[in-house]
This record gives sequence, structure tokens and C-alpha cells, in this order.
Amino acid sequence: MGNRLLGRKETSCVNELTDELYAFAYNVETALQDAGATTEDYTVLDLFKLAQPFAVERFKESKSMKYDRPFDKVLEDPYFTE
Repeated sequence: MGNRLLGRKETSCVNELTDELYAFAYNVETALQDAGATTEDYTVLDLFKLAQPFAVERFKESKSMKYDRPFDKVLEDPYFTE
């Protein structure tokens, strides 16, 4: 196999949206290269766009998938005020 845009990672977390999306994108790249594509034929964004439907399905099926929340506080009740 030739050069890749996405490399292997040392560790992964089960049921972590970021890692699942990366894994699907990595596998999309593998499939593209198996079909004869080179890194000049696609971008990192292409890989993630193609991986998105698989990650969405996995997210919908999961009862406990984790993802980063870019907030300092997360309230359980949106009408709760401090």
C-alpha cells in the first residue's frame, strides 16, 4: 500500500465518536487505495465526508457513545438557572 493521509494511531477508546469517525475514515482510505486511488485523488476532508454516514449509523445504534462537549458546564435541565 502506498502513502496515506491518515495514519494508524496507538490507542483508541471504544464508543468514542471521534475515534469511531477516524476509524471509518481510515477504512475508507484503505478501500480507495485498494481500488487504485492515490493520495492525489482525495483529501482528508473527502475521507471524513465519506465516513460520515457510517459514523452516524453507529452513533444512532449506540446507547452510550461519548463525544466532546465544548462547554464549561452542561446542565441537565435547560430551564434550570443557578
